[in-house]
Amino acid sequence: MNRKPDLSSLQQIGTLAAISVVVGSIIGTGIFLAPTVVASFTTSISLVVLLWVLGGILCFVGADIYGKLGIIFPNGAGQYVYLRECLGENFSMLYGWLSFLVISPTMIASIALFFGIQLKLLFPGISSLYTKESALVMVAAFTFINCMGIKTAGSVQRIVVSLQILIITLFSISVIIYCHGNTPILQFNEQTYSLRTGVLAFVAILWSFEGFNSLTFITDEVRDGYRRIRWLTFAGCAVVFLIYLLLNYTAFSYLSHSELVGTPNIVTALSMKVSGAPGRLITFILIVVGIITTIHASIIIGPRITKVLAEDGLAPAFLRKLHPAYASPNNALLLQFILVSGFVAFGRFEALLTCFIVINWLFYCLVVIGFIRFKWRSDQQTLGCLDVLEAVLFVVPILVLIVSEICAHPVLATTGIAFFVIGLIFSTYFVRYTRNSAASRKYP
Repeated sequence: MNRKPDLSSLQQIGTLAAISVVVGSIIGTGIFLAPTVVASFTTSISLVVLLWVLGGILCFVGADIYGKLGIIFPNGAGQYVYLRECLGENFSMLYGWLSFLVISPTMIASIALFFGIQLKLLFPGISSLYTKESALVMVAAFTFINCMGIKTAGSVQRIVVSLQILIITLFSISVIIYCHGNTPILQFNEQTYSLRTGVLAFVAILWSFEGFNSLTFITDEVRDGYRRIRWLTFAGCAVVFLIYLLLNYTAFSYLSHSELVGTPNIVTALSMKVSGAPGRLITFILIVVGIITTIHASIIIGPRITKVLAEDGLAPAFLRKLHPAYASPNNALLLQFILVSGFVAFGRFEALLTCFIVINWLFYCLVVIGFIRFKWRSDQQTLGCLDVLEAVLFVVPILVLIVSEICAHPVLATTGIAFFVIGLIFSTYFVRYTRNSAASRKYP
């Protein structure tokens, strides 16, 4: 007689895989683009360091808040559960459906389209249709890997993130060795400040730290996640911060201000400086590895939210089903792939990115507000001054980011906010109606 496998023990990931999910979610392509945006704001290396340190502090503050929530609610599905428990089912339903229909598929699609852009830069002769097909093949491959269960997905993530860290480290060391005879620039002479470029610089840095909360979506699939989620998230953020410091040191040490501002990304400028024409291939490899780690982590997260949404009776029941052997939400994974395919086929990279940023960061603010509300209303009165300080430090910069996106892309950003408001009204009435109907059936 065949026995069903113990999914609780078989389908869990260990320490390195868990940290790799955090690192892979954060280190995508933002770090290669952000230093050029920062350099357009200021030529002072001390101010550059200050901006990146502030971005790192925000990342750690967010990781601490989400880590605390992960210990309180170790169920997985991350901020879907946090919104449900702290603010109510109308907020969690809104987030669940927007995550299912917009946030997760647009993020995956935007990263996939960026892969297509890099492919066309390396091979200018290929058609736009081919680049989109290549992007979809990559998404399909990692969707299939996720269908094999979290252990397989975690192992793959551990390998590609380790490869990413190794390549970035070797690349930076190679540049430093090659430029060893040169005098490090480190401090530019002139100063160029403006409020607009300053906001854009900080927005670019915040975007580079996006994904700090990724592990909370699979807390129940991490070995001893209910106890270790906080320090695992911290460890992942610490690895990212060290890598970012290394890349920034390399860029600002051996590229002049004009070289920094005049390049699409620092990898292109540094690799061309070291190796000339082969630098394009080096750039492509570095960026593609970053794309792979981020897109794989993103594919892991979305279906976990959809599964819990269906378990709460707020989405079709077939989306909550798990594979009997791999415990993977294969129905949700397949539907996510179909939605991503549509966005890749008809979407534009910039439009999808703007839509994702505005909606996703709005929910970050709501989670932090819910965290404060939950601790304030708890019987133990556990709200402390540090909690309030962390909330302020986290929410204020995010509001700056949202306002800057509205100013830069008023139509797209306003559309995203309109979806948010309309969805919240609908979800409030829907939850009220379904719960009242359930109560009337239970007590006729």
